[in-house]
Amino acid sequence: MGNPILTVTNAGYGETPVPENALVQPGDKVGLHRDGVHDELTVVAVVPAGRNIDYAIADQNGRPRPLMIRSYSYDETIYVFDDHGAELLIGHAALARGKAAADDAGLNSE
Repeated sequence: MGNPILTVTNAGYGETPVPENALVQPGDKVGLHRDGVHDELTVVAVVPAGRNIDYAIADQNGRPRPLMIRSYSYDETIYVFDDHGAELLIGHAALARGKAAADDAGLNSE
């Protein structure tokens, strides 16, 4: 009898914590203004600086980690939004600037 074939379909499960200083949490809805248009997008994941985006998305959504991942990492927290089926990545500094501008304009209801 030959050796059985091992098929690996995912990289298992892991844990990517949301940073304590995160401006929003996975699952939150955030109003974004782009090109004069208001849109409400859902936060898919909050990726700590230096961590893998693909693992964070899987971990924070209860899915197994993918085998194929992007190797690039960021030096700040990254927020991943569901932009109508596409991913929108926004850095912590940019989101903080946008939140401050919305606060100044009286657009945030918090």
